[in-house]
Amino acid sequence: VTPLPSRSWLRIMGNFSNKQKLSIKAKGEALKFLFIIPYITWHKDIRDHSGEPTGFLYLATYASQQIKKEGLNIQIRFLDLQGEGENITIKTDRGYRSGLDDKSFIRKLVEYKPDVVGITANSHNRFHAIEVARGIKKKEKEILVCVGGCHFSPTAVSALETVPEIDIVVRGEGEETFLDLLNHYFRQKPLE
Repeated sequence: VTPLPSRSWLRIMGNFSNKQKLSIKAKGEALKFLFIIPYITWHKDIRDHSGEPTGFLYLATYASQQIKKEGLNIQIRFLDLQGEGENITIKTDRGYRSGLDDKSFIRKLVEYKPDVVGITANSHNRFHAIEVARGIKKKEKEILVCVGGCHFSPTAVSALETVPEIDIVVRGEGEETFLDLLNHYFRQKPLE
């Protein structure tokens, strides 16, 4: 795990040993991003929505504006695993979970074919975020899996050491850091 310098107090941490090769997109071909909000487990059988993904909306808006200025074509989608799917509840070993079932999630992933997946997590849904990362890598190993949010910011080293399916942890506020990461992988720009 190598911490890399970046702007201000922001940091990108990850395994940059080229264990995966990401292709540079041809001019005009869209870079595809999928931002995922994982499930939340409840102690009783209820269906609740986690709220609007304001952090992802900031990231998507900032990255979209900046990358388009540089002439790249990007496509961003959001997938709220808690808010989408049938109005059913699944009992798990951690409690009750509602929303999109695992097969439907994987089907949506395969249909969209993202280059990068970003997963956010608070401490209460960190295990589901890890399960989502594992499900992605099990199906599509070449997808770059990035995690962030208030759980992974302080636990970046531990997450990278114990969850090999996580490629990158974006710590702190991520707008400029995320843009640096995208430019590094898709434009071969050095991380500043």
